[in-house]
Amino acid sequence: MANTFLSGIAGDVLVAGVSVAGIKLWRLDQTTAEIGIPHFQSFVDASGRMWPDYLPGLSGATGTLEGYFDVNAGNPTDSIITTGIYVTMKLRFSKTTLWGFAVYALITAFGASSNVENQPNSFTASFRVSNAVPLSAVV
Repeated sequence: MANTFLSGIAGDVLVAGVSVAGIKLWRLDQTTAEIGIPHFQSFVDASGRMWPDYLPGLSGATGTLEGYFDVNAGNPTDSIITTGIYVTMKLRFSKTTLWGFAVYALITAFGASSNVENQPNSFTASFRVSNAVPLSAVV
């Protein structure tokens, strides 16, 4: 079966059940610390170097959003995303298949900017995932 790839033209982000319009980029980075367990049965190569086994340790995830600032007085972007709050986000790869990651996260940074060269006002936000990042699925 052939692979099916998605382009970046259909991304979407929902925050607390509300679509945040104008998202141009989201990124989710996951890490896991490795815990070495060297022991007398660890592999030793011809140079005398020991190659221990590893266990997965503490894991975490952070991410960023970039988008265009909604200045609608009834629902401006910073009334949905601001620092110090926990939100539920659905980070979608495609609006048509609704595939992506559902995460609960703390917003750790928020910035708004304006460009005088007839460009839309934009914003950035950073977040730290609380709990676990599930495998990608329909969200």
